Amino acid sequence: MKNIIHIFLLSLALSGTSARAELMAYYGSGTEVDAAALLNLAPTIANVTVSDLSDLGAQTGDTERITRPAFSTDTPAGPTANSAVGSEWFEARSTENQGDPGTTDNYFFFTATAADGFLIDLTSLKYDFWVSDAGGGATTAAAEGFVSVNGGEFVSFGSITATDNLGMGVSAPVASADLDLSSIKGAQSVEIRIGIGYSEGNSFSISGFVQGIQLDGAIVPNTFPLAITQNQTNPANYDFVWESKDGFLYDLVSSTDLASPISTWAVWEGNEDIDGTAPENSLSNIPRGSDSKRFFAMVEKTPLPCSKKALTWMMAASPLL
Repeated sequence: MKNIIHIFLLSLALSGTSARAELMAYYGSGTEVDAAALLNLAPTIANVTVSDLSDLGAQTGDTERITRPAFSTDTPAGPTANSAVGSEWFEARSTENQGDPGTTDNYFFFTATAADGFLIDLTSLKYDFWVSDAGGGATTAAAEGFVSVNGGEFVSFGSITATDNLGMGVSAPVASADLDLSSIKGAQSVEIRIGIGYSEGNSFSISGFVQGIQLDGAIVPNTFPLAITQNQTNPANYDFVWESKDGFLYDLVSSTDLASPISTWAVWEGNEDIDGTAPENSLSNIPRGSDSKRFFAMVEKTPLPCSKKALTWMMAASPLL
Protein backbone atom coordinates (compact mmCIF):
# COMPACT_ATOMS: atom_id res chain seq x y z
CA MET A 1 0.00 0.00 0.00
CA LYS A 2 1.23 3.48 -0.79
CA ASN A 3 2.49 5.49 2.17
CA ILE A 4 0.09 8.14 3.49
CA ILE A 5 2.18 11.24 4.15
CA HIS A 6 1.13 14.43 5.89
CA ILE A 7 3.70 17.14 5.24
CA PHE A 8 4.85 19.51 7.93
CA LEU A 9 7.39 21.57 6.04
CA LEU A 10 9.44 24.35 7.58
CA SER A 11 12.68 26.16 6.93
CA LEU A 12 15.19 26.48 9.72
CA ALA A 13 15.02 30.22 9.28
CA LEU A 14 11.43 30.12 10.58
CA SER A 15 12.22 28.28 13.79
CA GLY A 16 11.05 30.20 16.83
CA THR A 17 9.04 32.72 14.89
CA SER A 18 5.70 33.85 16.27
CA ALA A 19 2.68 35.36 14.57
CA ARG A 20 0.34 38.02 15.83
CA ALA A 21 -3.26 37.08 16.50
CA GLU A 22 -5.70 37.77 13.69
CA LEU A 23 -9.45 37.55 13.20
CA MET A 24 -9.74 33.95 12.04
CA ALA A 25 -13.53 33.46 12.03
CA TYR A 26 -16.47 35.84 12.28
CA TYR A 27 -20.20 35.14 11.96
CA GLY A 28 -23.29 37.27 12.41
CA SER A 29 -22.55 40.99 12.19
CA GLY A 30 -26.25 41.73 12.53
CA THR A 31 -26.78 42.81 8.93
CA GLU A 32 -26.73 39.48 7.01
CA VAL A 33 -29.85 37.34 6.85
CA ASP A 34 -30.55 33.69 6.18
CA ALA A 35 -27.76 31.69 4.50
CA ALA A 36 -25.47 34.71 4.13
CA ALA A 37 -25.29 35.05 7.90
CA LEU A 38 -23.69 31.61 8.17
CA LEU A 39 -20.65 32.56 6.09
CA ASN A 40 -17.29 33.32 7.66
CA LEU A 41 -16.91 37.08 7.28
CA ALA A 42 -13.30 37.25 8.48
CA PRO A 43 -10.64 38.22 5.95
CA THR A 44 -8.97 35.21 4.39
CA ILE A 45 -5.85 34.04 6.24
CA ALA A 46 -3.27 31.95 4.42
CA ASN A 47 -2.76 28.31 5.42
CA VAL A 48 -6.03 27.77 7.28
CA THR A 49 -9.51 26.68 6.17
CA VAL A 50 -12.47 27.84 8.24
CA SER A 51 -15.94 26.36 7.74
CA ASP A 52 -19.28 28.11 7.55
CA LEU A 53 -21.29 28.22 10.77
CA SER A 54 -23.60 25.26 11.36
CA ASP A 55 -26.15 24.52 14.02
CA LEU A 56 -27.89 21.72 15.84
CA GLY A 57 -31.29 22.36 17.36
CA ALA A 58 -31.40 25.94 16.09
CA GLN A 59 -34.25 27.52 14.21
CA THR A 60 -34.25 26.70 10.50
CA GLY A 61 -35.01 28.61 7.35
CA ASP A 62 -35.73 32.32 7.44
CA THR A 63 -36.49 32.28 11.17
CA GLU A 64 -32.92 31.26 11.97
CA ARG A 65 -31.86 34.87 11.50
CA ILE A 66 -34.72 37.11 12.66
CA THR A 67 -35.49 40.68 13.64
CA ARG A 68 -38.56 39.70 15.68
CA PRO A 69 -40.79 42.57 14.50
CA ALA A 70 -43.58 41.23 16.72
CA PHE A 71 -41.57 42.17 19.81
CA SER A 72 -42.79 45.25 21.64
CA THR A 73 -39.18 46.41 21.35
CA ASP A 74 -36.61 45.74 18.61
CA THR A 75 -33.89 43.18 19.00
CA PRO A 76 -30.94 44.66 20.89
CA ALA A 77 -27.63 45.89 19.56
CA GLY A 78 -24.63 43.58 19.99
CA PRO A 79 -21.45 45.06 21.51
CA THR A 80 -19.10 42.45 20.00
CA ALA A 81 -20.72 42.68 16.57
CA ASN A 82 -21.05 46.44 16.93
CA SER A 83 -24.53 45.99 15.51
CA ALA A 84 -27.54 48.28 15.65
CA VAL A 85 -30.88 47.92 17.43
CA GLY A 86 -33.16 45.74 15.31
CA SER A 87 -30.25 43.66 14.00
CA GLU A 88 -30.31 40.01 12.93
CA TRP A 89 -29.41 37.31 15.48
CA PHE A 90 -28.89 33.55 15.37
CA GLU A 91 -31.60 31.76 17.33
CA ALA A 92 -31.38 28.51 19.28
CA ARG A 93 -34.76 27.49 20.68
CA SER A 94 -35.35 24.98 23.44
CA THR A 95 -37.81 22.20 22.63
CA GLU A 96 -37.38 20.61 26.03
CA ASN A 97 -35.75 21.45 29.33
CA GLN A 98 -32.03 21.34 28.67
CA GLY A 99 -30.19 23.06 31.43
CA ASP A 100 -26.63 21.91 30.66
CA PRO A 101 -24.92 23.56 27.65
CA GLY A 102 -22.49 20.64 27.62
CA THR A 103 -25.18 18.11 26.74
CA THR A 104 -27.80 20.22 24.98
CA ASP A 105 -28.75 19.69 21.35
CA ASN A 106 -29.03 23.46 20.94
CA TYR A 107 -25.65 24.70 19.75
CA PHE A 108 -23.74 26.42 16.95
CA PHE A 109 -20.41 25.13 15.66
CA PHE A 110 -17.63 25.65 13.12
CA THR A 111 -14.17 24.25 12.39
CA ALA A 112 -10.72 25.58 11.51
CA THR A 113 -8.06 23.36 9.92
CA ALA A 114 -4.43 24.31 9.32
CA ALA A 115 -2.69 23.50 6.06
CA ASP A 116 0.15 20.99 6.00
CA GLY A 117 3.22 22.55 7.55
CA PHE A 118 1.27 24.92 9.81
CA LEU A 119 -0.50 24.87 13.16
CA ILE A 120 -3.19 26.90 14.92
CA ASP A 121 -2.57 28.98 18.04
CA LEU A 122 -5.85 30.29 19.45
CA THR A 123 -6.29 33.50 21.40
CA SER A 124 -9.94 34.11 22.25
CA LEU A 125 -13.58 33.36 21.46
CA LYS A 126 -16.06 36.24 21.65
CA TYR A 127 -19.81 36.48 21.12
CA ASP A 128 -22.94 38.33 22.24
CA PHE A 129 -25.89 36.54 23.84
CA TRP A 130 -29.39 37.30 25.05
CA VAL A 131 -32.47 35.28 25.93
CA SER A 132 -36.22 35.67 25.62
CA ASP A 133 -39.11 33.76 27.20
CA ALA A 134 -42.12 34.08 24.91
CA GLY A 135 -44.29 32.94 27.78
CA GLY A 136 -43.53 36.09 29.70
CA GLY A 137 -41.81 34.44 32.67
CA ALA A 138 -38.39 35.03 34.15
CA THR A 139 -35.74 32.99 32.31
CA THR A 140 -32.01 32.54 32.71
CA ALA A 141 -29.89 30.92 30.02
CA ALA A 142 -26.20 30.19 29.52
CA ALA A 143 -24.11 30.25 26.35
CA GLU A 144 -20.99 28.16 26.90
CA GLY A 145 -17.94 27.85 24.66
CA PHE A 146 -16.40 24.43 23.96
CA VAL A 147 -13.30 23.51 21.97
CA SER A 148 -12.21 20.18 20.50
CA VAL A 149 -8.55 19.97 19.43
CA ASN A 150 -7.52 17.54 16.68
CA GLY A 151 -10.80 15.64 16.96
CA GLY A 152 -10.50 15.09 20.71
CA GLU A 153 -13.03 15.58 23.49
CA PHE A 154 -14.78 18.92 23.87
CA VAL A 155 -13.52 21.05 26.74
CA SER A 156 -15.38 24.02 28.22
CA PHE A 157 -13.56 27.35 28.22
CA GLY A 158 -16.20 29.39 30.01
CA SER A 159 -19.72 30.67 29.65
CA ILE A 160 -21.90 33.70 30.09
CA THR A 161 -25.49 33.98 31.34
CA ALA A 162 -28.34 36.19 30.24
CA THR A 163 -31.65 36.82 32.01
CA ASP A 164 -35.07 37.83 30.72
CA ASN A 165 -37.38 39.07 33.46
CA LEU A 166 -38.89 41.93 31.47
CA GLY A 167 -42.03 40.18 30.28
CA MET A 168 -43.32 38.79 27.02
CA GLY A 169 -41.94 40.31 23.82
CA VAL A 170 -39.41 42.64 25.44
CA SER A 171 -35.73 42.50 24.52
CA ALA A 172 -33.63 41.54 27.54
CA PRO A 173 -30.10 42.86 28.19
CA VAL A 174 -27.23 41.46 26.14
CA ALA A 175 -24.33 39.57 27.75
CA SER A 176 -20.96 39.49 25.97
CA ALA A 177 -18.41 36.68 26.21
CA ASP A 178 -14.65 37.03 25.87
CA LEU A 179 -13.24 33.56 26.53
CA ASP A 180 -9.49 33.01 26.85
CA LEU A 181 -8.25 30.26 24.51
CA SER A 182 -4.56 31.15 24.66
CA SER A 183 -3.69 27.79 26.21
CA ILE A 184 -4.57 26.09 22.90
CA LYS A 185 -1.42 26.08 20.80
CA GLY A 186 -0.06 23.87 18.08
CA ALA A 187 -3.40 22.42 16.93
CA GLN A 188 -3.81 20.90 13.50
CA SER A 189 -7.58 21.43 13.71
CA VAL A 190 -10.15 22.80 16.13
CA GLU A 191 -13.93 22.64 16.37
CA ILE A 192 -15.70 25.40 18.27
CA ARG A 193 -19.16 24.97 19.79
CA ILE A 194 -21.39 27.47 21.55
CA GLY A 195 -23.95 25.50 23.53
CA ILE A 196 -27.16 27.05 24.83
CA GLY A 197 -28.66 25.79 28.10
CA TYR A 198 -31.80 27.05 29.80
CA SER A 199 -32.73 27.40 33.46
CA GLU A 200 -34.74 24.75 35.25
CA GLY A 201 -38.51 25.10 35.07
CA ASN A 202 -38.61 26.54 31.56
CA SER A 203 -39.40 23.80 29.09
CA PHE A 204 -40.55 25.57 25.91
CA SER A 205 -41.03 28.93 24.19
CA ILE A 206 -37.54 29.98 25.22
CA SER A 207 -35.03 31.29 22.70
CA GLY A 208 -31.35 32.09 23.09
CA PHE A 209 -29.86 34.49 20.56
CA VAL A 210 -26.20 34.70 19.51
CA GLN A 211 -24.42 37.30 17.41
CA GLY A 212 -20.90 38.43 16.58
CA ILE A 213 -19.18 35.05 16.96
CA GLN A 214 -15.48 35.85 16.69
CA LEU A 215 -12.45 33.54 16.89
CA ASP A 216 -9.00 35.12 17.14
CA GLY A 217 -5.75 33.26 16.65
CA ALA A 218 -2.62 32.84 14.58
CA ILE A 219 -1.33 30.38 12.00
CA VAL A 220 2.26 29.42 12.75
CA PRO A 221 4.81 27.13 11.08
CA ASN A 222 5.19 23.69 12.57
CA THR A 223 8.32 23.85 14.72
CA PHE A 224 8.73 20.17 15.49
CA PRO A 225 12.41 20.03 16.50
CA LEU A 226 14.91 18.74 13.99
CA ALA A 227 18.37 20.16 14.61
CA ILE A 228 20.92 20.11 11.78
CA THR A 229 24.49 21.15 12.59
CA GLN A 230 27.93 20.83 11.05
CA ASN A 231 29.94 17.85 12.15
CA GLN A 232 32.83 19.00 14.33
CA THR A 233 35.34 16.60 12.80
CA ASN A 234 34.22 16.95 9.18
CA PRO A 235 32.62 20.40 8.75
CA ALA A 236 31.48 19.48 5.24
CA ASN A 237 29.16 16.87 6.77
CA TYR A 238 26.05 17.17 8.94
CA ASP A 239 24.81 15.89 12.29
CA PHE A 240 21.04 15.41 12.77
CA VAL A 241 19.13 15.26 16.07
CA TRP A 242 15.35 14.91 16.18
CA GLU A 243 12.57 14.18 18.64
CA SER A 244 11.49 10.57 18.22
CA LYS A 245 9.05 7.98 19.56
CA ASP A 246 9.54 4.36 20.52
CA GLY A 247 8.00 1.94 18.02
CA PHE A 248 8.26 4.34 15.07
CA LEU A 249 10.63 4.24 12.11
CA TYR A 250 12.39 7.21 10.53
CA ASP A 251 13.76 7.98 7.08
CA LEU A 252 16.13 10.83 6.29
CA VAL A 253 15.15 12.10 2.83
CA SER A 254 16.62 14.88 0.76
CA SER A 255 16.16 17.02 -2.35
CA THR A 256 17.99 19.85 -4.06
CA ASP A 257 14.79 21.91 -4.32
CA LEU A 258 11.29 22.25 -2.87
CA ALA A 259 9.43 21.87 -6.16
CA SER A 260 8.57 18.20 -5.64
CA PRO A 261 6.53 16.81 -2.71
CA ILE A 262 8.47 15.31 0.18
CA SER A 263 6.80 11.97 -0.53
CA THR A 264 8.96 11.75 -3.67
CA TRP A 265 12.27 12.69 -2.04
CA ALA A 266 14.94 10.02 -2.05
CA VAL A 267 16.35 8.44 1.10
CA TRP A 268 19.69 10.10 1.78
CA GLU A 269 22.80 8.01 2.15
CA GLY A 270 20.87 4.86 3.06
CA ASN A 271 19.39 6.31 6.28
CA GLU A 272 16.09 4.44 6.16
CA ASP A 273 13.93 2.59 8.71
CA ILE A 274 15.82 4.00 11.69
CA ASP A 275 14.31 2.65 14.93
CA GLY A 276 12.92 5.38 17.17
CA THR A 277 14.55 5.56 20.61
CA ALA A 278 12.58 8.14 22.57
CA PRO A 279 13.02 10.90 23.46
CA GLU A 280 15.40 11.56 20.56
CA ASN A 281 17.48 10.02 17.80
CA SER A 282 20.62 11.24 16.11
CA LEU A 283 22.72 10.71 12.99
CA SER A 284 26.32 11.86 12.79
CA ASN A 285 28.79 12.72 10.04
CA ILE A 286 26.27 12.51 7.19
CA PRO A 287 27.66 13.72 3.83
CA ARG A 288 26.04 16.89 2.56
CA GLY A 289 26.72 16.19 -1.09
CA SER A 290 28.34 18.44 -3.66
CA ASP A 291 25.23 20.48 -4.49
CA SER A 292 25.16 24.22 -3.83
CA LYS A 293 22.08 23.72 -1.66
CA ARG A 294 20.24 20.71 -0.31
CA PHE A 295 17.06 20.27 1.69
CA PHE A 296 16.35 17.55 4.23
CA ALA A 297 13.24 16.14 5.87
CA MET A 298 12.71 13.48 8.52
CA VAL A 299 9.85 11.09 7.79
CA GLU A 300 8.18 9.37 10.74
CA LYS A 301 6.52 6.07 9.90
CA THR A 302 4.24 3.74 11.82
CA PRO A 303 5.02 0.19 10.70
CA LEU A 304 1.89 -1.81 9.89
CA PRO A 305 1.67 -5.48 8.93
CA CYS A 306 0.91 -4.86 5.25
CA SER A 307 1.84 -1.25 4.75
CA LYS A 308 3.68 1.70 6.11
CA LYS A 309 1.74 4.75 7.20
CA ALA A 310 4.22 7.58 7.03
CA LEU A 311 3.97 10.92 8.72
CA THR A 312 6.46 13.63 7.83
CA TRP A 313 7.01 15.65 10.97
CA MET A 314 9.81 17.95 9.96
CA MET A 315 11.48 19.98 8.14
CA ALA A 316 13.25 21.00 5.00
CA ALA A 317 16.42 22.78 5.97
CA SER A 318 18.87 24.84 3.96
CA PRO A 319 22.48 23.68 4.25
CA LEU A 320 24.62 25.12 6.98
CA LEU A 321 27.59 26.74 5.32
